[in-house]
Amino acid sequence: MKKIKTKLKKLKGKTLIKTLFNKGNSLSISNLLVVYLKEENYSIFNYGVSVSKKTFKKAVDRNKIKRLLRECIRLYFKKNTDFFAKENVCMFIYRGNKIIDYNEIKNNIFILLDKLFQSK
Repeated sequence: MKKIKTKLKKLKGKTLIKTLFNKGNSLSISNLLVVYLKEENYSIFNYGVSVSKKTFKKAVDRNKIKRLLRECIRLYFKKNTDFFAKENVCMFIYRGNKIIDYNEIKNNIFILLDKLFQSK
């Protein structure tokens, strides 16, 4: 049996995002929330990141947090490619009220994704 290579893609499309929030499950750790949904026979991992505009007024701050989140997800994907075939639609939402450093975000993302993929 040939192994399917999983790819990372940005989450796009109103219908897919609406379905994700209506039918998806969620997990959270400290200041991060992930809403996930499994689609059968799909080898592309769609993910999105979101930061509240109400909490972070400056776009510079929101973009910095989103860049950090994307980088941590990319690093986790690089180490654990086969896990991503399980849940292929995820939205990561940053719920903190201040910017935390890269190592703390990385640890939180890794713990959250480990918890998500180990629970299945």
